[in-house]
Amino acid sequence: MKNLLLSSYLTFIGLGAYSQTSSPAFIFPDSAGWNILNEGQELVFQLKSTHDNAGNINFSVAGTDGLGITLDSLGNFQWRPSFDLVDRVEKSRDITIIFQQSLPDGKRERKEVIFLVKHVNRRPVVEELPVVYVRQSTGNTYQISNDFVYDPDGDPLVFKSILSEMPEGAALSSQGVFTWSPSRTQFSNLRTTPLSIEFTVQDQPDKAESKGKLKIAQTQLDLPPEILIVPGDTLFTIKEDDILNLKLYISDPNGDDDVKTTGLLTTDKRIPQSVLKENTPLQYELTWRPGYAFVDDTQSALTPE
Repeated sequence: MKNLLLSSYLTFIGLGAYSQTSSPAFIFPDSAGWNILNEGQELVFQLKSTHDNAGNINFSVAGTDGLGITLDSLGNFQWRPSFDLVDRVEKSRDITIIFQQSLPDGKRERKEVIFLVKHVNRRPVVEELPVVYVRQSTGNTYQISNDFVYDPDGDPLVFKSILSEMPEGAALSSQGVFTWSPSRTQFSNLRTTPLSIEFTVQDQPDKAESKGKLKIAQTQLDLPPEILIVPGDTLFTIKEDDILNLKLYISDPNGDDDVKTTGLLTTDKRIPQSVLKENTPLQYELTWRPGYAFVDDTQSALTPE
């Protein structure tokens, strides 16, 4: 019987030293909705007590790990909810914070306050993009990387071109793929005036927008010229005294001005240089008629290159 009474007495003392109170022992801000705030919104107030000896009371909080909440012993409260506290799908989140006050007589009182934190959509982030180097008369493709353009909330992104900014023939897909085959004139202009193409990127579904710029310049690599042969084949079969006629179009990814000479190399010295005629510096025509004596009677065919 003595053990039972002793246990009951100790339990009563313990409860009295640390009580959960519903009485107005704490004085919080009296404005409506003071405990409702957005991500990134700062909340500052001074917590007070209704006790007469409030000047000797120490305040503290519990349940604030990782939230960035500060409350000093005098009751100065400060909190700015981080932007990653509530995700874009959840939209809002209830957070329970326990306020405590330690009284001079050793007793402590606590009060639970529920804060409603709302998600705030942020605009996409567009950092400075690397220069896009393009080649002349070639299908250039550049994917805008999510290392440079991204949404801090993890929202899907949609890229949009600004038509007045786009050079003729260029396109920007909704996924951020830029494509362009600059003409000879367009490429030549890049030598002295690199392009700066502005675009917008929009997050979904809130459609907050940011702007970015693509810088377009001539390729810095020294690339070999290209030859387009019409008809487009690499093997032509003809009979003696037939005429072979090919049209050749010359271009250079670094600009057609880089083309210095165009000539003919053959494995059979009987094919003269004169079969290649220049129409323009970038257009040639090959016309050749092998005579009846070109293939020896002991041979069935020859394959000169």
